Amino acid sequence: MPGHYTVERGEDEPPLRFAVQVDPAESDTTLHTVAGPRIEGDEVMAAARYPRWRPLVLLVALLLLIESVLRWRSTSRREQTRAR
Repeated sequence: MPGHYTVERGEDEPPLRFAVQVDPAESDTTLHTVAGPRIEGDEVMAAARYPRWRPLVLLVALLLLIESVLRWRSTSRREQTRAR
């Protein structure tokens, strides 16, 4: 809220005094149109055709597959040694 304010900071320090002023332009709530990004040439095609997340997902899937195979091999070896 606009106005004059005083803050009491203690017995040893003097009070702090300040004023608050509000810019009336900040209260303007009219709608404004915003222009979209300007993209020229093949930039749109490159982003649409080659998503950057796809190689990362494939790498994660490959790592999970390798982990599953290694875990299966280690459990099958344990079972073979227990059977003997």
